Amino acid sequence: MPGGKLGLTDVTVKGKLPQELDGLLAVAACVGDALPLEGYRDLATSAGFVVEHLQALPETAQSFLTDLNGKLLLAEVASGLGKLQVPTDLIGEAKRVLAAAQDAVAEGSLGYGMLVARRPE
Repeated sequence: MPGGKLGLTDVTVKGKLPQELDGLLAVAACVGDALPLEGYRDLATSAGFVVEHLQALPETAQSFLTDLNGKLLLAEVASGLGKLQVPTDLIGEAKRVLAAAQDAVAEGSLGYGMLVARRPE
């Protein structure tokens, strides 16, 4: 459709991620299938869009992981109190994946990005 607009924010990757971020939990957390920021640009341009704005947002990735860490801590406490039925090994795996994601963000191989594009009239 001519004149359409596209706004996209998503997890981004740069280079190879650690093996801990290659499993089922990583895919569920939108990390396993993430693209480099330039990959999202390429998808938009191949669909006929003109990219107007492309921005890496590493602080957003870090903020998201900090929030996730708090939620995981609450789940762990609730599980320990018997208020939430979650297998202990699942919480341990989630903590391991979260730690790997935090390291990847700190190293710059995992991030978050924003793209704004328009389809020419």
